[in-house]
Amino acid sequence: MSNATASVPSTSCTMALPTEPSHKAVLDILRRAIVIFLGDLSACEMFASENDEAIQQKMKEIQTKNPELDLVGGGLHNKALKELWAKADKDLWQSKIDALARDIDVYVTCPSAAANH
Repeated sequence: MSNATASVPSTSCTMALPTEPSHKAVLDILRRAIVIFLGDLSACEMFASENDEAIQQKMKEIQTKNPELDLVGGGLHNKALKELWAKADKDLWQSKIDALARDIDVYVTCPSAAANH
């Protein structure tokens, strides 16, 4: 058995990451990765990821208006999301998903890919 290490060939493709990553920048990159590799990020999931503060506020509102409800954690979060999503412009959020899937080149810089456009 040899102790030689395999070298990994370098590529000309690089990820363009912010110099000071923020929570939102990381979420944006992860969301794009989901679209690329899984292809199943729903409009509702994107809505939820971009409206966390509104969901948290709605959770408090639900608890205040309905103290008899025994909802906590995920159940309360899902109820708040369901109420907000029911009023959301679903076409707008679907168009954001579609644009996100088409706009991957903003986050991935690859000279050979750019030459193919």
